[in-house]
Amino acid sequence: MSVTSAMSVNHRCFRWLQAGVAILLFTTCASAATPPALPPWTSVPPLVVQAVCTKLQSEGLGGRINVVTTTEPIITRESLLGLAAAADQQSKTDPTQLAAAISATTSKLPVNVEVTPETCDLHGVASAHDSRDDELLLQLSAPFVNPFVRRSTGILARLSLGGEAPQWYWIPLGSKNGAWLVSMPMSLAVPH
Repeated sequence: MSVTSAMSVNHRCFRWLQAGVAILLFTTCASAATPPALPPWTSVPPLVVQAVCTKLQSEGLGGRINVVTTTEPIITRESLLGLAAAADQQSKTDPTQLAAAISATTSKLPVNVEVTPETCDLHGVASAHDSRDDELLLQLSAPFVNPFVRRSTGILARLSLGGEAPQWYWIPLGSKNGAWLVSMPMSLAVPH
């Protein structure tokens, strides 16, 4: 084989390699553009409330917990800033992203509360106003797409003592083979 024909073969191989890399990059970029899905729920399943209960028990909290039985519009600029800080994405707090995330969760879903003797002392209440000042109150948002982490969907939870001194949690949701799974909630530092 002559030097010229060897260079021609190498040049063709290089061209094929370039084409393959270009196709791979195009396919990767095209598939990355698909937004994460939201669960097709008509109500928030009891598994979400149980995940929060497990988290609270691991933090040593117990006693009566009133759970608002519909999702609440608790997604605020401040709660999203806490979510951004948890994802170490404070620089990505674009006002349009925040506004879109806040307005995307205006629908109210029923929250299913199952009481089992070995878990938290859960009691469903119709609204936050139905909870006493000396009782824990749990409020959940509707599921929404986390604007700070790629392909991240979840629910915000707000635990307070009669509506005061709230502790916030992010409850990650994931889909596998068509089933939606709930991960352990993580605490958020939300500015007040």
